[in-house]
Amino acid sequence: MASRFQPLTSARDFFRPRSLLACERGFLQAELGDSLDLSTLSLAGGGHPFGRIGWQPLGARIQLADSCFEQDDPMRPVRERVWPVLAHEALHVWQRVHRHHRLGVSLDGLLLGVLRGRAAYTYDKRLSDPADMLACFLAGNIEQQGQIFEDYVRSNVRSMKARDARFSQVARYVRERAVGRAQRAG
Repeated sequence: MASRFQPLTSARDFFRPRSLLACERGFLQAELGDSLDLSTLSLAGGGHPFGRIGWQPLGARIQLADSCFEQDDPMRPVRERVWPVLAHEALHVWQRVHRHHRLGVSLDGLLLGVLRGRAAYTYDKRLSDPADMLACFLAGNIEQQGQIFEDYVRSNVRSMKARDARFSQVARYVRERAVGRAQRAG
């Protein structure tokens, strides 16, 4: 992927969300377990108004740049190399459902982006102990949590080997949260 920043390509696609396809649902089910009702998620193309590759603007809507989809078509599956970004954005929905935010995931993310830029995503990548990584995740802001989860997924997608042990407690924590009363993230 050349850049994580791509300009808004089509406002039309923002208004044409679709449900997850079977391959996307299977991927997210493996990463999130039953901690998120995947039937509430919708995907849209069109990119981000300020050029980021993906964002989670409303409720359970995930919006990605058109280049994230096969044949650059938002009605087609998300490219496998973009699955870690999809997991990051899905984690923002998870945060909303499980109340892992202060103001609201979209508002918190916007404020962090404006005030801290890429630094909002930074965490100590040297951590090797799973308990320390979980503590970092729990203490992190919403974008740090998203980045930790994205890095966990990226290591798995790239290697297709055993799960990266550094993230084992984070993965367990995310997957084992009960959805609770609020199934929807709206």
